[in-house]
Amino acid sequence: MKRVYIFIRRILWISLLLISNVIEANSKGLGDPSKGFGMLNLQLRQIFQSDRLGYEPAPTCRDLAISQYKDGDYTFSKNIQVNDDPAGTAEHFTKIGGANIIVARGDTLYIVWSDAREGTTGSQIYFAKSINGGQSFLPNVKVGDMPPNTAIMFFPSIAVDAIGRIYVAWSDSRNSSGDTATFDIYFAKSDDGGLTFSQNRCVTDTSSREIQYGVSIGVAGDNVYIVWADARHWDGSGDPKFHIYSDRSRDGGLTFSKDIKVDDFPVDVPPYGEIFPCINVLDDTVYVIWSHLNLDALECDIRLDKSVDGGVTFGTDIKVTVSGLAQIFPSLTIDKNRAIHIAFYNVNLTGRWQILYAKSTDGGASFSQITEVTDTTFTYNGMSINITTDTDCNPYCVWEDLRESLNISHPYFSYSDDGGNSFSKNVRVVDKPGTIGDVDQFGVGLAVDDNKNVYAVWSDRRNHAQWYDIYFAKGTQAGIEESQSSKLNPDLVGTKLEIYPTPFRQTTSISYQLPARGRISLKAYNLAGGLIEVLIDDIRDCGTHTLGWTPEGFSTGVYFLRLEFSPFSQKDELVNDFVTTKRVVILK
Repeated sequence: MKRVYIFIRRILWISLLLISNVIEANSKGLGDPSKGFGMLNLQLRQIFQSDRLGYEPAPTCRDLAISQYKDGDYTFSKNIQVNDDPAGTAEHFTKIGGANIIVARGDTLYIVWSDAREGTTGSQIYFAKSINGGQSFLPNVKVGDMPPNTAIMFFPSIAVDAIGRIYVAWSDSRNSSGDTATFDIYFAKSDDGGLTFSQNRCVTDTSSREIQYGVSIGVAGDNVYIVWADARHWDGSGDPKFHIYSDRSRDGGLTFSKDIKVDDFPVDVPPYGEIFPCINVLDDTVYVIWSHLNLDALECDIRLDKSVDGGVTFGTDIKVTVSGLAQIFPSLTIDKNRAIHIAFYNVNLTGRWQILYAKSTDGGASFSQITEVTDTTFTYNGMSINITTDTDCNPYCVWEDLRESLNISHPYFSYSDDGGNSFSKNVRVVDKPGTIGDVDQFGVGLAVDDNKNVYAVWSDRRNHAQWYDIYFAKGTQAGIEESQSSKLNPDLVGTKLEIYPTPFRQTTSISYQLPARGRISLKAYNLAGGLIEVLIDDIRDCGTHTLGWTPEGFSTGVYFLRLEFSPFSQKDELVNDFVTTKRVVILK
């Protein structure tokens, strides 16, 4: 894996050195550079050379006006190791940037990563699947088809279509010659739910065999779309110059068409660097977002492009304009209403890093809604981020955060329940603080299911000072739960609430049994505990009662029906309460 480290460190060093120079130039006169970016090169060397350096966080500051943060009501489960080889014995690497490494389809989860369990001079792509919402994972499956220690495979991305076919793409060095590692984009798919994967296929059609990395994959029906950063136009002198390239398959990945250059920048005018792309597909519309670096023009920003003809051609690049010195590592998702949601790292005008969210409702022509996700800023940025949306088109975001220390990063999470106008209080995902190594957790990915459960996965060095394992956590909203209680009054024995069917799409039948005459209330609540409908608030006689419930305006998700019963005493006074709560699932 030494060659992996050398390559990755070189790419990141080039990228982040460009960023630091842009920021340094743009931040002159904006304060003490020793507290902003005057020491960034030293910090970068510290990250790549694993030199520990004491650090005290600088005071929090913010340049973006936002609404007041809501209390974060998500809690995360105990972290679970996903890779099934012994902990702390080999390198396991997820990603850098905003590409997807985890997908949720109901209770079924799909995860990919780079894995060196077979030897220290190569790596394979591995896959894991859970069919119970992340409570446990099935045995890991190898996606790469090369013998041990014969290729380096890294930076994978995953997509799953509507019928459960799994698609994986990654960077692969198998075509290298001599001591120089070059990387192509490779692809494999599974038609049997991840039990086996197809023979690996080279996607790129270049003959120069240069550096291609930072892959992201998306699917729509039988159409498979892949984007990556590509140095095919580099002549070998100086540092590599990257552009964004795309390829597509119309037959589920059996064959791929000719590579297409996505960005608008000339191939022969250095020093341009188009890196870390992220793709999202809705029908025949393909959206690509990436980081744009230009040292001569002092540019470090986010660019977006789209294709409306299924990836045959792309339009004009759009710059995502925000207030700040530099933007990097974007992530992208498209909701069912075709709104574009992006999240990225931003350096504000005081020289502090933050996570920003932007939304476009006009196909990317403009991003009128800009919101800060982080509830504090930090001196150094992480290198991974993911954004996704729920069935109500609300955004969820997870990112690699160094607010606690320059040397230790943790995955942090936040979400919005008002379409991105405001975000919740940030929540740390991991259950183990960083104590081993100088970067403890990184490369985080995120998925959300139809019931608004969230799933996070990342690389974690808790078990060894050098090697990372793959860890996972499930986040659930704190709300009401199924329960039943009373004050043990004999008059309350026999009180029942039954609901059938559940899940249901339009109408369900509610039956409740009362052992005495009294007042009842029957109310519906959402998963967060908010009251959304009052079905009954009246006096009822003893016996069994039924009613049909046809909720209107409810989205797919988990809800609760709460029955409260107070029987009359012999003096016609209400005494004691019986409360029962039942879970229902609505499918729209």
